[in-house]
Amino acid sequence: MHEERLLILKMVESGKITAQEAAELLEALEEEEAPKQAKGDDVWRRIEKQSEELARKIERAAERFSQSIETKLEDTGISEQLGNLQRWLTKLPFLSGIANDVHEFVQEVEGSFAPDAEGIPLLVKNINGAIDVEGWEGEGFKLVVTHRIRAKDRDGALDKMTQIDLPQQGAVIDRLEIEVREQNDTSISFKLFVPRKGPYVLRMRSNNGRCQVSNMLAKSVEVDTINGSVGISQVKADTMLTKTNNGSNNLNYVEANLVQQRTANGSIKFAGSGRKIACGSTNGSVRVSPLAFAHEQSEIDIHTVNGSVRCHLPQLPDLHVKLDAASSVGKITVGLANFAVESEQKGGSMHKVVGAAAGQTEGGKTITIRTRTGCGSIYIGHERDHHGTH
Repeated sequence: MHEERLLILKMVESGKITAQEAAELLEALEEEEAPKQAKGDDVWRRIEKQSEELARKIERAAERFSQSIETKLEDTGISEQLGNLQRWLTKLPFLSGIANDVHEFVQEVEGSFAPDAEGIPLLVKNINGAIDVEGWEGEGFKLVVTHRIRAKDRDGALDKMTQIDLPQQGAVIDRLEIEVREQNDTSISFKLFVPRKGPYVLRMRSNNGRCQVSNMLAKSVEVDTINGSVGISQVKADTMLTKTNNGSNNLNYVEANLVQQRTANGSIKFAGSGRKIACGSTNGSVRVSPLAFAHEQSEIDIHTVNGSVRCHLPQLPDLHVKLDAASSVGKITVGLANFAVESEQKGGSMHKVVGAAAGQTEGGKTITIRTRTGCGSIYIGHERDHHGTH
């Protein structure tokens, strides 16, 4: 470009072109050269942004879809066609309305658990409908089952009503197992209240509908829904396993030795304490906020194929952080003031950073983070400090 500039200046000196024409030529040269200099960076930056935007669109679509299903199930009932929905969002059929009215029937059962029961099994399997389990201060349990049935009239709805094997009123039991095996033009939601302290072995599964757990102690919690959101808050357990195919997966103020969160299409959010935390999404962002109140050492494994990763660490003076982060297409930013880079690789679209941040004292808590994303940026640092040099 230097030679072209000299040639243009000589042409001005010799009177072959005017100063105005020279200025236009120089401007054209700059416009032509700038994209060449930044072409490589711009291409990968565009790929990164497009991939993150694609993940956000899929994430929003999956969550809107799961919310739509939940709304239809709760407010208007749903066709038995939902039971045969494919797992992939792109293959899910359009849900058309049905002309019949929706009739609602509610069953309530109260009872108690055997006083010597330990690790009380709670199993709830549903096809179309929400499952909510909540700890309360009551001494026994209370189960509320709501049937929403599409039919021409109430008598016709009663004929369609799904028969469920429920405990007897006032029964004393050492386990609670409820399973819906088939549904016809109905949705069934379960709301279960149990004594908070348990402890319980909780398993929940719904094909179409949200699953929520709150305010309880458990030995283990396992939640699985195909089309619907997962939400767990203020729960303590040894193990916590949550999975959804289409919908968000949110754990808020939880504590467990082992935490595993998974969604195919949707976002993941985690806030809590765990000895081992694994969060994975195919299409969606991952937000992790480890709270170092319960474990001296925590291992965090975060991965997503398409989507950004954000890990917001607590601001503790004695916190030690070990990091191994890599993005195939995306930038890594570390927002820790005392972070020391052990190795860093950049090539084309790839960025990898390995390093550590030492606390102010030799003791203290340690968080080890390993994160991978195919297309998307990675941020590791404090929530209020989104600057960094790596």
